[in-house]
Amino acid sequence: MAAIPRKLLSALLASIAFACILGLLSVGMRGAYDFHMYVLIYAIYGTPGLLLIGIPVSFLLDYGLGKIHTANAGVRTALTTVGYAIAGFAGGTIYLIVITSGRALQSSFGEWLPLSLLGILAALLFAFIDRRLLASSKTIKPPVG
Repeated sequence: MAAIPRKLLSALLASIAFACILGLLSVGMRGAYDFHMYVLIYAIYGTPGLLLIGIPVSFLLDYGLGKIHTANAGVRTALTTVGYAIAGFAGGTIYLIVITSGRALQSSFGEWLPLSLLGILAALLFAFIDRRLLASSKTIKPPVG
């Protein structure tokens, strides 16, 4: 599978999974609305971040991690996880600043930190789904002839 369609599919699947996870948590904690309403709200606010920030950052991380040559798969997995977690925190913070028109900078660190931590969850979901799609595309052989 080519990189751009795989990354796009990864972002869409990660945004759906992200919205469903947060929807389940919200129904369990608050329960003010129906599960579907929470999923819709989280999908509307989460998908643009994954598409506009997640895909380009993923290409940059893949490029940077591709320069590191190691035979140990555990080290590569750890570097990938840490890289995506850092990018998720930074991307979540940037996205929060953008959607609040900079008002997040005026609030205290404790107010926007939990929302930025959601960026880590979204980035790790994206990385996991992207790696699974990459692995599955390598195992499927195209028909010959």
